[in-house]
Amino acid sequence: MNKCFIKIIFLLFIFFNIIFDVNGIQLFHIPNPPNRIYPINDYEGILNMDQINQLNNKLIKYSKKYSTEILIAIIKTSYGANLNLLAAKWGKTWKIGKKHKNNGIIILLSIQENKISIQNGYGIEPYLTDFSTRKILEKIRPCLVNKLYFKSLNIIIDDINHILHKQKYNLQNKHHLHSYTNKLYKYILIISILLVLFFRKSKLFFNPFLLEFILYPSLFKNQIKYEEKEDNFDGFGEGGNFGGGGSEINW
Repeated sequence: MNKCFIKIIFLLFIFFNIIFDVNGIQLFHIPNPPNRIYPINDYEGILNMDQINQLNNKLIKYSKKYSTEILIAIIKTSYGANLNLLAAKWGKTWKIGKKHKNNGIIILLSIQENKISIQNGYGIEPYLTDFSTRKILEKIRPCLVNKLYFKSLNIIIDDINHILHKQKYNLQNKHHLHSYTNKLYKYILIISILLVLFFRKSKLFFNPFLLEFILYPSLFKNQIKYEEKEDNFDGFGEGGNFGGGGSEINW
């Protein structure tokens, strides 16, 4: 009788453990990603629209320049989940970061539980260590105690930006392209001028093909400038993965 009772208790324990999960993750349902994922996802409504726009614009510009995707999710409660695990799972579910760079960062803020976590993608971990993220979170603790959430998030973003620059973290795809095209433009321009000087006494100078070749660098440069001014945003979530590196604090 005792053995049978013990087996029943054991089976019930396994059953409820599977349903509710010891870390509480199963209790919290990670929302389905929207069609276009913006950096700020405030499910608790603690930020006003102006603050959301400011943070979105800052993080979108940062992503376009360095390709890093920093997503901020603000929730009411995690239902007792380990916030680090939940944040990492959120990043995996939404695929934050570039596919082959895994350069996503998740900042998960739980208002009711007074908890916040920073989790990094695999590609970020060597540059933004657990110690670094812990230091950032400890720095903003006084702001969080005083419910200065917008200020706290701004500090986190700026500090992450500063650390990645200091560690010479370089994912400046557009910057590299811009540098390359500038150099190419200079070389073509120099060659064009030399050709003009060389053929100045020849009819070749008036050759339409040569004239097009001379004008092409300027047209090419204008096209590059136009592309840089494009303000389109396709959204985050390009296939990034997470390894669980990061920190969590209570306040």
